[in-house]
Amino acid sequence: MKNSPDFHFSFFNDRHAVNELPDSLFDSLKFNGLIPPGSMNIHFCGLVSHEGKTAIFLPRNSKVKDDADKEEIAWSLLRSIHRYKKTADSATETADEGDDIIGSDSLSLIISLINDYAVNGLYSRRVRFTVRNNGKADWKKTISRMPSFVVGNDIFYPEIYGTKSRTIHNCDISQIHAQVIRELCLSVGWIDFLDPGAAVQALAHIPPPLTSKEIQIALLMKELHVTYSDRDIFLLKHLIQYLRKGSGNINNNMVIGIRECHGLWERMLDTCLLYTEKVNHRLTAPVYKISGDYILASLKGHRTDTVLRHPDENKYVIVDAKYYGAGSVATAPKLADIIKQFYYAKAMKIIENSAENIINVFVFPGSKGNIESVHMAPRGLKRKYRKEDCLDNDYPPILCLYQDPVELLSQYSRGKSLDKLSEKIINLSFTDSQSS
Repeated sequence: MKNSPDFHFSFFNDRHAVNELPDSLFDSLKFNGLIPPGSMNIHFCGLVSHEGKTAIFLPRNSKVKDDADKEEIAWSLLRSIHRYKKTADSATETADEGDDIIGSDSLSLIISLINDYAVNGLYSRRVRFTVRNNGKADWKKTISRMPSFVVGNDIFYPEIYGTKSRTIHNCDISQIHAQVIRELCLSVGWIDFLDPGAAVQALAHIPPPLTSKEIQIALLMKELHVTYSDRDIFLLKHLIQYLRKGSGNINNNMVIGIRECHGLWERMLDTCLLYTEKVNHRLTAPVYKISGDYILASLKGHRTDTVLRHPDENKYVIVDAKYYGAGSVATAPKLADIIKQFYYAKAMKIIENSAENIINVFVFPGSKGNIESVHMAPRGLKRKYRKEDCLDNDYPPILCLYQDPVELLSQYSRGKSLDKLSEKIINLSFTDSQSS
């Protein structure tokens, strides 16, 4: 039996070229429907297990340093997906469509089983047995079975039946539980254990179950019908779910992640930025004149990703989390995205007409990038444009910043903020687009 985890991580980025993937990884992705016919690039963030290895797909433009803690990065990604899944369904105000989370049930199941073991330990069964002259007295049994003697005005029993209880950690259910935890520790223990090897060693004395998975499920179902402890019921149900899913998928062909990462990118930035201000409920919305009546369509109104308000100045920054490559004109936001941002600023000016400054910002994934700002200019025959050609008075420029995805995953997964980026954004001014 393998007693220590040996995790093999390989890192890729969302939008990685399909023809550059290892064959076994390509086959696993294709089997799970993540490489449609004709695809040139993979659209996926998350985990894929194949041939005992773990492939981690990070958001686009991520950089993993040679000396980086690989388990830490993988942990941050899966924890971020888990947190996003828990909030995305109920928080629809800024969520975009198209987020297809795969294997979220498996991720929740793994985390639940690992967390339960870390808090409560191995499943145990309390067995009560009869003893004589020891334990808690069982007077009903003693009176009905033991001879008694009258001594004065008292009744004397030379022997008394009693009951004692003992906790057993090596019952059939404990063996099943121990085997599941060992499997999880050896394959994905890095998700929640600080030292998966220690957990495996602690369970080494518990033998594995010798019965089939079908019989194991039957034993768990039987135990479920006779237990009343909330914790035991929770654990037994999750063990049944794990075995029914097929534990072999943990080591091979397990997929947990998101097909399209733009919603996660938006959610992480919105959650981690400071000085945020909720304004979407105040922004303009279309009004339709129908049969003489004017009807407001609130659900069709403007919806920004994030708005920051300066703590000391009457200044607002509209932040749009753009999940683009943003390395050139070809991978920059399209005209529709740009125009939408201009209208956000116009709508903000209407509801905050005393604001001294309203600035638009795109935040792209990456430690750095070439695009500094977005301007509008008349079309012409020029090969090279200058600042004087831009219509900045009519279309205030959109400033562009970059955020390291690995850092963002780390902060979001731990519930921490992006202090430096928040300060940088809130202190921007239009002169930042004119520095060159």
